[in-house]
Amino acid sequence: MFIQDESGVDHIWLKQKLDLFFYKLLTDTEFQEEVSSKLTYDKGRSDCFIQ
Repeated sequence: MFIQDESGVDHIWLKQKLDLFFYKLLTDTEFQEEVSSKLTYDKGRSDCFIQ
C-alpha cells in the first residue's frame, strides 16, 4: 500500500487501523469467518468481493 503523506498523520492512522484489524482477526472468531467469507471467491455469488 502506498500513500503520499508528508506529515506522517495518515501513516499513523493507517497503522492504528491495521493493528485493530489484525487484533480483531486474531481474537474474534465471528470476524474471522466474516473476513474469510468475503475473501473466498465463489463464481455463483455477486457479493463475493469486499466493497
